[in-house]
Amino acid sequence: KTEADCEAHYRWLQNLLRSRGAGQAGPGSEGKKGSKEKGKLETHGLSWTEEEHRRFLEGLERFGKGDWRNIAKHCVVTRTPTQVASHAQKFFVRQQNAAKKDKRRNSIHDITTPSPVQLAAAAAAAGMWGAD
Repeated sequence: KTEADCEAHYRWLQNLLRSRGAGQAGPGSEGKKGSKEKGKLETHGLSWTEEEHRRFLEGLERFGKGDWRNIAKHCVVTRTPTQVASHAQKFFVRQQNAAKKDKRRNSIHDITTPSPVQLAAAAAAAGMWGAD
């Protein structure tokens, strides 16, 4: 992706969050001291979107488990490292409990990245490969 693509996507995410009420100063928030995340929109309390979760998964593949700061900085730019870590914790717990699938409702944490084998099988099933 180009830098322009990334900037356009970031602007799109900002508009999405603003339309959901994120980033709006709440009552009593004027002059708050000690805010460490100055450029971030306020997303505290908002559910993760599918797009944010997919970017989280990309960051997980790119930076590995535990590097929440870089995942937040480079992939899920709408969330703080603490929010990314919390999301990861819930995601991994849900993955561990996958055996109890029929006893739980669907969640954004159920979305995973497909393996290369799954991608090849899907492409073959769609007739994309082997059609010479």
